[in-house]
Amino acid sequence: MIGRGWDRARPGGFLTRLARDRTGNTLAMMAFAMIPLIGMVGSAIDTARVFYVKVRLQQACDAGALAGRKFMNGTEFNDAARLQAQAFFANNFQAGMMASADPAFTPVKTDQGQVAATASVTVPMTLMRMFGFEPVTVRVACEAKLEIPNLDVMFVLDTTGSMTDTNAGDTADRITGLRQAVMNFYDTLDRAKKPGTLIRYGAVPYSSNVNVGMLLRPEWMVDNAYY
Repeated sequence: MIGRGWDRARPGGFLTRLARDRTGNTLAMMAFAMIPLIGMVGSAIDTARVFYVKVRLQQACDAGALAGRKFMNGTEFNDAARLQAQAFFANNFQAGMMASADPAFTPVKTDQGQVAATASVTVPMTLMRMFGFEPVTVRVACEAKLEIPNLDVMFVLDTTGSMTDTNAGDTADRITGLRQAVMNFYDTLDRAKKPGTLIRYGAVPYSSNVNVGMLLRPEWMVDNAYY
């Protein structure tokens, strides 16, 4: 009788009391809050992963382009230079980094005789995959240029009598090879310099003295100083 009387005293039925009962709601609220929370955490994690891969991919692309330009034969981008570029890229971008896949690196020679390259890799999502996000393809570009500033080049050459000898296996004497090497060096710099770049060349024998007095102007000399 006491129980039945207590039920009658409470206003409303079972469903009304259940709707008004706020005890135990924390678990349900946390369950609903976990969905956007996982989204925010997953977005931060996957964004950081993609950014890290892009930075390393850019570094590897730069290294590959620089290596390709360094190993070019003058302005010729041959197979040897291309292989060096690919090797430097592979050494600087570790395969499978952040579970990435399908890395690609394509170096080419530009019209200006430089090396330009593009690189790409696919980065899968982790937590964001639960929200339907597909893998992201990261792409970067890079270019390597050989720029010659204003430059003074001085050759110190061996012009002694031994340079008339011919080394075993060679078809020309040493002085002929020396002259050809100097001209090849000149041609390489001349092709690489930009319009307006000033390169001055000089040559002296290493085994004798050279009087450069006539080349120096008196006004260039400092004969006094103030302290």
